[in-house]
Amino acid sequence: MRRVYGECQSLVSVSEELNCSRQAIQRRHERALRKLRRYLTTDFKKLRVH
Repeated sequence: MRRVYGECQSLVSVSEELNCSRQAIQRRHERALRKLRRYLTTDFKKLRVH
């Protein structure tokens, strides 16, 4: 996420830098976006915190 959005790198350049496939980076990117969306839409007031 940091490399794609913060450093404006493409998925291809990130995959080359990390020595893995573009598809692997795409899956990581999608998974991170899902987690971020879930976190940002969580209503923490409804959660019971001990």
